[in-house]
Amino acid sequence: MAQSSNGGSFLTGMVVGAAAGAALALLYTPRSRRALALLRDRGIDVEQFSRSAFQGQRQRLEQALEEGKRAAERTRTELLQRYQSRISGRAEE
Repeated sequence: MAQSSNGGSFLTGMVVGAAAGAALALLYTPRSRRALALLRDRGIDVEQFSRSAFQGQRQRLEQALEEGKRAAERTRTELLQRYQSRISGRAEE
């Protein structure tokens, strides 16, 4: 089974997590309206940024899930074949 994870995706997750945490911290501070207005004035759309960041992570998660399902099915098929070959070998004895 091939390893598809690497340090780059971990680092990407850390950066996205830090950005999401910072955005949430800004939203829940008493001066959140002022902070959001400041970000908008500087051309930073927090909502759009978070959507695009999380969409990429979601796609990677869905790909990993599908890869895991395929690997599980391959393993299941292989084990079933081994089992059946051993059972048929014992039946002939």
